[in-house]
Amino acid sequence: MQNPGQPANHVYQHRSNADSTAQLDTDRQSSTVQATEVLVAELDWACDATALSLPFDVVLLADVVYVPEAMQSLLACIHATSGPSSLILLAYYKRFAQAGEQFWKLLPDYFEFKKIPETSFGAKAQPDNLGLFKLTWKAR
Repeated sequence: MQNPGQPANHVYQHRSNADSTAQLDTDRQSSTVQATEVLVAELDWACDATALSLPFDVVLLADVVYVPEAMQSLLACIHATSGPSSLILLAYYKRFAQAGEQFWKLLPDYFEFKKIPETSFGAKAQPDNLGLFKLTWKAR
């Protein structure tokens, strides 16, 4: 884990998104972060997390629930890269029914979760198929 006040120096993305957004992310971060080295790398959800500097302090997830067969690997990877003190946030938009069903069925095996009320972060009410969730790590 990073020391408090010390910026993280690694950004990992699912491998299908790494190529298309690596330059954008690097440009955006280099313009705001001066003294930090930022590494953008592939992270296959079937990853061997032992090679990473773990656990991460913060894990942010968005648009990750789309392939039903990948949900077990996704959750195992999130669990492997986080820990009891990690802040894990999931922005979820229900658009792939089968993947969503599989994700929510498997999620309690890895994490406790709660929906964050829109009012707590100043957003207007959102449709039922959209939400921000906080996941709490469970020992396995």
